[in-house]
Amino acid sequence: MPAISRKHLDFAAKLLFFLTLIGFAITSFLQGGMDFRGYYAVGKLVLRGGNPYEYAQIAPVLEEVTGWQGNNAYYYPPWFALLFVPLALLPFQVARGVWLGINAVLFYLSLEYLRRGLQWQVSGWARWIAYWAAILMFAVYCMVREQVGILTLFGLALALKSTREDRPALVGLGFVIALAKPRVTALAILLTGLWMRSRKTAPSALWTAVWLVVLALVASVAIPRWWEFDRSGFAEGITYQLDGPDQIASRRIYATAYHFFAYVFRMSAPQQYLATAVIGLLGGGLAAIVWRRIDSACAVLSVSTMLSLLITPYVLQYDYVVLTIPLFWIFSHMRSLHLWLRVIVIVVLVASFSVQIWQTWSYQGYWQLLGVLAAFALVVKAELSRRRIALGM
Repeated sequence: MPAISRKHLDFAAKLLFFLTLIGFAITSFLQGGMDFRGYYAVGKLVLRGGNPYEYAQIAPVLEEVTGWQGNNAYYYPPWFALLFVPLALLPFQVARGVWLGINAVLFYLSLEYLRRGLQWQVSGWARWIAYWAAILMFAVYCMVREQVGILTLFGLALALKSTREDRPALVGLGFVIALAKPRVTALAILLTGLWMRSRKTAPSALWTAVWLVVLALVASVAIPRWWEFDRSGFAEGITYQLDGPDQIASRRIYATAYHFFAYVFRMSAPQQYLATAVIGLLGGGLAAIVWRRIDSACAVLSVSTMLSLLITPYVLQYDYVVLTIPLFWIFSHMRSLHLWLRVIVIVVLVASFSVQIWQTWSYQGYWQLLGVLAAFALVVKAELSRRRIALGM
């Protein structure tokens, strides 16, 4: 390809990525607001000396800010609330715009960190098209809902990059950032941390503990006695859609194995648990293979993240943005695949992406997770076969 044509193609792909990222941030803002209202209300409540774990205290602030209460109870770590205190000093719509801008920047940084952590030698239009695909597959849903999945992805990407650079303090910080949503990341961080320990890498676990203690102390000073709150009905906002304290509007539906098997295959509760256990064992088996036979922190983090999403009882599709990690691991191995297998992997990933186009219920999003898992497993199998051939086995 002539140099000038390649240069133009590279620029066009780069422009496509940034215009898409900025465009979806603007579109999300124009839609009027989703979950950020809850974070903003918590920030205001903390400024007023309230307890973010008391939904009865949050609800009036939500109504004051947006005109309705809704289901925005707080289930995050105490230090996480402090991140939104500066934003709560701004007018609500200005703060929303800033939050979406921060998410756009963090998503770009996450992709850069993942590429560096993988030592993925990709450049030009191929790099920007890979970044663009990650927006369409995972970032869009998260940005539209104004959720914190991109922050979670950023934490894991920072940890992965810092592992490659042998900077344990930043690895620990990245893990703590990702623990803003422990139901999504705790298992992945635990398994990856154990893998790092087995490889006698830098003391990342110690630094993770240090950061957690420091942030917990800071939160305890900024939010005195945050642990003292009324626990009766505390978890109602997880199971039900609320419209204020004790005002149940409907039952919530998740992108989990339990609701997937319940609504797609019409399984009863015992059957759901059995099916989830089976798929968890299959995911665990894949994780064990990756742990033992593929010497890659990114591969271990990828499969551990998917295992967590496979079995967690509480997750929605905006949390799937962390699947960008296995997606990039797959992309980084595409060149080593035979043509026919490369085509199959691409078809599986396209099918996974298509879920967002045709789905009507959250539980159908589980198909997207299964698609990425299938593509990942195919690449793992090909990688192991390539290594056996290289060793003459």
